[in-house]
Parts: sequence; C-alpha cells; structure tokens
Amino acid sequence: LSYEVDGLRGLLLGTSSDLPLDFAVMAAATVAGIATAAALLDRLAR
Repeated sequence: LSYEVDGLRGLLLGTSSDLPLDFAVMAAATVAGIATAAALLDRLAR
C-alpha cells in the first residue's frame, strides 16, 4: 500500500519518486492477488 501512496503522491504533487518501481510493485501485487484468487476459486468450485 505504501508503494501506491508514494506513486500517487509522485504523480499528483510532482515530487521526485521512483515511479517505475512503484508501478512494478503494484503490478506484481495485482498479478499475485489474481493468481491466488483464481487458484482458490478453482478449489471452491469443486
């Protein structure tokens, strides 16, 4: 969550932040969450 806040702060205020790292961490967390949800949904559907 702190990467999201840091990325948004950098975009809105124009402060220097490491935007590529922030977006990479958010993308990785999103992919991990979707993969976990898909795996759990498959188990629950059986």
